[in-house]
Amino acid sequence: MKSTNKEINRLSWNRLALLLITLLQQTLVMEVCAEDVQRIAYAVFNSENQTLTFSYGSQKPEKAYGMSVVRKGDDYERRPEWMGIARNVKTVIFDTSFADYRPHDCTAWFAEMWHLENIQGLENFNTSRVRSMGLMFAACQSLKTIDFSHFDTRNVTDMFRMFEHCTSIDSLDLSHLNTSRVKDMSNMFYGCSSLTKLDLTHFDTGKVTDMSWMFAECTNLRSLDLTHFHTGNVIDMSFMFSECDKLKSLDLSHFNTAKVKYMQNMFWKCRFLSSVNVSNFNTAGVTNMTRMFANCPRLRTLDLASFNTANVEFMNEMFYKCISLTTIFASSKFTVDNVDDSYRFLYDNGWAQGGLNFETRDHEIQGFILNGLFRYCNQLKGAIKCDETSHKYGKEYANSRVGYFTNRPYHMPAPKLLPVTSPMADEPFVPDSTQVLKTAKRRFYHNFNYLYVEYPMDANYVLLKKMRDWVCHYLGGTFEGDFDDYKEVVNTYGRCLSPGQGNKTIRIVYEDDNIVTYQCVRYESDRETDETYGVTFRKKDGKCFTSKMFANIPEYGDLLLAGLRDIFSVGSNNELVGQLRDTSKKSIPLPSRESWITSEGVTLRFAPGLFNTMDPGYRATVVIPLDKIAPLLTDEGKDYMNPTLANKLTTNK
Repeated sequence: MKSTNKEINRLSWNRLALLLITLLQQTLVMEVCAEDVQRIAYAVFNSENQTLTFSYGSQKPEKAYGMSVVRKGDDYERRPEWMGIARNVKTVIFDTSFADYRPHDCTAWFAEMWHLENIQGLENFNTSRVRSMGLMFAACQSLKTIDFSHFDTRNVTDMFRMFEHCTSIDSLDLSHLNTSRVKDMSNMFYGCSSLTKLDLTHFDTGKVTDMSWMFAECTNLRSLDLTHFHTGNVIDMSFMFSECDKLKSLDLSHFNTAKVKYMQNMFWKCRFLSSVNVSNFNTAGVTNMTRMFANCPRLRTLDLASFNTANVEFMNEMFYKCISLTTIFASSKFTVDNVDDSYRFLYDNGWAQGGLNFETRDHEIQGFILNGLFRYCNQLKGAIKCDETSHKYGKEYANSRVGYFTNRPYHMPAPKLLPVTSPMADEPFVPDSTQVLKTAKRRFYHNFNYLYVEYPMDANYVLLKKMRDWVCHYLGGTFEGDFDDYKEVVNTYGRCLSPGQGNKTIRIVYEDDNIVTYQCVRYESDRETDETYGVTFRKKDGKCFTSKMFANIPEYGDLLLAGLRDIFSVGSNNELVGQLRDTSKKSIPLPSRESWITSEGVTLRFAPGLFNTMDPGYRATVVIPLDKIAPLLTDEGKDYMNPTLANKLTTNK
């Protein structure tokens, strides 16, 4: 009997357990289903008014398109689901519901919408998580303007062919685009034949590796200011400016081309180009210069003294039809020993058609096949004058001994030390209403680098020493001379900078009776990006403010987490933890780096590499406003900050 009761109890428990498991499974299924149907992004095409509307709702309508991007082969073949009706679209609308959707891949979203004239509701298009905008507006031939004021491109890495063949756009306001993570800008403006001007002064190109065809066939572009371009990581510059018919001059003297391998057709068919400054090009790694300056009939002089062509394999028709070219300056490092004359290269790359016989003795065909560097350069003169009639236009004349070059050894530009009387070198001290410390303002130019330093000149001994130590540390930290001689201090560090190493600005950003804050903004060449550092000194003893002056209380952590959620555009702390590079961590360490004070608040920085971003050295930065500081401080922090908080820290230089 007891055995029977036990069996019954066991069966009852088993049934109960089975029932609980079933209920749990149903609950989970319901939750998953509810989550799945909660919101879904889709696009609906109305063939009557030729409108494509993007929405984000609880149910995807029949025949609506999803947001997936179909991959066919490489990245250049990714296409959205609605590609088949693209050529019928005249209007695109982003519904207000779409503002809650966060796409990751916008490759070719509007590509080949030949008749697209209007994009409405771009304020509802949240691009904060988009990685690719390649081909996004490619071949939008009827589109005349695009409003980027609501675009958030902080995470975009691909902008290849973004505006390719937008033939009706005559101007673009790109001032709102953040390009700090972009790696591919190839063909970005290719074929924008109506574009007359382009302001790229704010573009951050530090991570870009491909600029091939970037401005090619911008046939009405009249000028380009690329003095702000960082090109230290670029590998491909082929066809970059080809067929920019209206460009008259280009100053590329600041370009860092140390990593470039491909320069073929870089200026090909720039028919109005009369001046191009490539005088500081580093071409030691370049392998292809085919037709680099070909068909530039207005060029008169080329300074190629910096060119080292030891690794160049292809120079076919490098100066072909530069009919006005009279002088090419070059050094002994311009060699053709490695240049390949083979017909196979030309044939494989489509430069020769049909079954030409390599053994032919026809001079015209031979001139083409055997690279013909100087073909139709009848005005060119070096050691000898170019003689077209005698067919002397091959690579053997690419020298200043028996050829068409004029010898000019290359020398690194000398430091541009400005005279003391120049207002650009030293500026008279003009006291700010809150600045009581005297500083000497010094600018210095050298090797394409720029320094601006507000060097501390007058304070109590302890404070002065600590400020100078900090300034010198961020200048380089090796000066051993007279620290009172601010000119020599700045000049010494400036001369140590390697070509293109970067720019530094060191200045006071805040000062009151209690504290003074210095900030250094410097270009970090290893990461190809600007980085900011800061420090706050207490005047009476030189003591630095640190993050340890905050109490380890929940309110402090909540403000930090809120700042980080805003940086990474996530809604929860769990999502934020998911951004950590070390996936085994379940919490976020407190800031341990330098902290400093301005009128905006206290800047706190997290350790480099803590978060899984494209930049492994990225340092997340959160600013806690001043009106929230006081309750968060330790006793040490209150002692440090109270005099400043009492003054309300209203000045921010």
